[in-house]
Amino acid sequence: MSSPNEPVDNTKPVVKEKNPHNYRKVGFSMIAVSVSLVLIALLVWSVGDNYHFASDIMAAQEMDAMTPKQGFNVIYFDEGQPVGGKFKILDHAGTIAQAHELQAKYAKQYEAEKGQVIVFDATIDDNEKLVEDLRAAALANTQAAPKTVSSPTTSAQPVITVNATGNQTNQTTITLSESVGINASNPSK
Repeated sequence: MSSPNEPVDNTKPVVKEKNPHNYRKVGFSMIAVSVSLVLIALLVWSVGDNYHFASDIMAAQEMDAMTPKQGFNVIYFDEGQPVGGKFKILDHAGTIAQAHELQAKYAKQYEAEKGQVIVFDATIDDNEKLVEDLRAAALANTQAAPKTVSSPTTSAQPVITVNATGNQTNQTTITLSESVGINASNPSK
């Protein structure tokens, strides 16, 4: 709206900023934002392939929490649990002999469980090596164990059972056996 003293077609002059330093501040801000976005993109690119990144950090923290500052911790280790629940501290011992006695005691208590009772010392590298060796041994046991596959029957048809075992030379031995199944709904068949 114009005032009564000014004509309607009169345009006000454009006032230019007297301080050009504001443009410089805006430019520096834009550069800072773009650099931060590039850093975020580089971080995502470096971690993007490893979708276990957060789990690995949590597992390392869990291992660090179970490592004693001095002496030995008797730990229950269950690989089937999620990260953060794989280790359960059972007891602490001052000497290795006491730790092995406690380990034998707790091994009897947890005999029916799937996990293992282990002893952690004050060196985190030794504890990580112990857990890696346990995982490798468990993997070797599951690969060496015979696998039995059978098909369910609904009538009096032969059942073929396949027992496959692997050995160190990457050869697989397959044994086939046949039995006759009985239909549970009609035992005469």
